[in-house]
Amino acid sequence: MLQSCTIEDIPQQLALSIDYRPLTSSGAFHHGTRVTARCQEIGMYKRLGASSFLCDDGVWRPPRLPACQPTSVLTNFSQGAPPTIVHHVPTGSVQPTADGHLLVYPGSIVHLDCLLLRTRGTPVWEWSATTRRYPTGWAIAQEERNWKYRLSVYYTRTTDSGNLTCRAPDGAENVIHMVVRGVQCPTVVDVKSLRLPSTTDSRLGQTVTFTCPAGHRLVGPAAVTCLANGRWSGRLPQCQTVECPLLTLDDPHLLLTSVNLTHGSRAAFSCAPGHQLAGHRVIRCQQDGTWSGQPPICYAVTCPQPGTPRSGYAVRSGGTAVGDTVEYFCNPNHVMDGEASSFCTAGGTWSHPTPACLPICEFPGTPRGGNTNPVRFSYRVGEHVQFTCSPGHVLVGMMRATCQGDGSWSGEAPECRGYTTA
Repeated sequence: MLQSCTIEDIPQQLALSIDYRPLTSSGAFHHGTRVTARCQEIGMYKRLGASSFLCDDGVWRPPRLPACQPTSVLTNFSQGAPPTIVHHVPTGSVQPTADGHLLVYPGSIVHLDCLLLRTRGTPVWEWSATTRRYPTGWAIAQEERNWKYRLSVYYTRTTDSGNLTCRAPDGAENVIHMVVRGVQCPTVVDVKSLRLPSTTDSRLGQTVTFTCPAGHRLVGPAAVTCLANGRWSGRLPQCQTVECPLLTLDDPHLLLTSVNLTHGSRAAFSCAPGHQLAGHRVIRCQQDGTWSGQPPICYAVTCPQPGTPRSGYAVRSGGTAVGDTVEYFCNPNHVMDGEASSFCTAGGTWSHPTPACLPICEFPGTPRGGNTNPVRFSYRVGEHVQFTCSPGHVLVGMMRATCQGDGSWSGEAPECRGYTTA
């Protein structure tokens, strides 16, 4: 009799599946069972080892589960760590396969960002597809340009399938295997179930959400996604009839934005401006006629105490509640670098950071019979002015002055004397 195989411990970062059904616990598996493995987040870990295992008369072949090596983002950009690769799809759809590939629907736009510190050098993107070249370069956005090196695949074709490798200047690398294929799941139709699908689109990565008519409760998943194997992520739901009692709200700041008392419907909550929700934002009417949870509560949002600029001061109009403002001012002979006011946002942060007050020098004056260049009301530390004399005059004193850190000039303005008095 052929023996079964066992899996005792599944590493947290590893996602195992059998025929696209997730394997979440250890156990025994009969002869001939094939287990597929990938790391939980494609590009966040680098898989070391095989992606498929077969139970052969009590022995797994190959014998060991793969390891998931943390990449740059998870290691605080430590030297030698494989670079993290994240994908973004502004148009189209993608889904991970059970063995760790990135399955892409034809015609999609895919951006792959290799996450490395720009100060350590520029990485290199390489690809195995030979039909065209892909644009690469540092991201343009201010908050991304120093750590995201991007490769873009526009309007994917089946010939774009292959390996996309980001190699760091120190030689560490990570690979995304992209497969471009027009996967379709079975069309979602409504017959007698009463379910109302949000769309009839059944292509790869498409998520279909379901609702029930008034007086019915949704039994089954509220949404399913078309997976890489051409199947929906869960069984399609049904609708059943039920009613729940009216909800009473004791919190004056809690708002009931939508509610339906029929079985399977939901009650949605939000908070009045300046307050944050704590608890379940949505509760559902369950099969036994009770709500799935208690209504949430709302608490006031506040911001931390605002900072005070050095060589300046802050004036608040109110406290630190949402909508309260603070204005910043600089001492004489200083100019502001930053925003002069800020307000407390609904997220509990100030809309702008505390500005800096930089010292300045005032206009040093113009020598009689001469000129000062450039002419401005104020000058930043380190800037220079040049003094010259008109024809028939000679300069007595310094030709150039520099604005110093204490707001003074490096010397007195010179004189322009006529040739007869010089």
